[in-house]
Amino acid sequence: MSQYFFMKPKGFSGKVPNSNTSKKCPLGFFQYTVRPGDTIANLARRLGVDEGLIIANIPVDPDRIRPGMVICLPIPVFFPCCVVLSPTGTAPAAAAGVALIRQLGNGRQEVAFLVSGLPNPSVFGNFNAYEGFVDISGIGGFADILSRVVDEPNIWAGAVDLIRPVLFAGAQISIRPINTATGLSGQPVLQGDLLRCAVSVSKFNR
Repeated sequence: MSQYFFMKPKGFSGKVPNSNTSKKCPLGFFQYTVRPGDTIANLARRLGVDEGLIIANIPVDPDRIRPGMVICLPIPVFFPCCVVLSPTGTAPAAAAGVALIRQLGNGRQEVAFLVSGLPNPSVFGNFNAYEGFVDISGIGGFADILSRVVDEPNIWAGAVDLIRPVLFAGAQISIRPINTATGLSGQPVLQGDLLRCAVSVSKFNR
């Protein structure tokens, strides 16, 4: 399936300027105290995530992390894992969806969607389809157009392929209406996150 990428505004990295420590981490991240010998590369390897995900979400130059510094690291997730996508205020209460995350090998990952109970996308405005959208903090968004299931007009399915291991507990998953001619998307109608797929990091700081 085709995939397209939404880049964050130029210059945005999710970094907190002029700070060498993080007293509180955002949802989906955990606090880690840097140890002697730590590098971004070996931290990413231990967590099973892409180096870019860590770099985009720490407040300092990645080449200047030093022992004793406190940083926020992404909480990894286990595979496969399935999460429920719940309706937002704009979607019918009966609408629902699921997202299945899995490893594909060679660092690739996939988020597969199955959605039921949504009306025709035109109900939400000048839209003719739905898209599955994966938002990764500090990096940007990945999306793919969903297809209607044959003989089931209110069921949509599709998948987003990720060529790098960027999925983590704080990733936001959503379904949005889209106009495939203009590329413009609407507000999420179903939404969820990967917190229930989080791996325990209690041993990571030991």
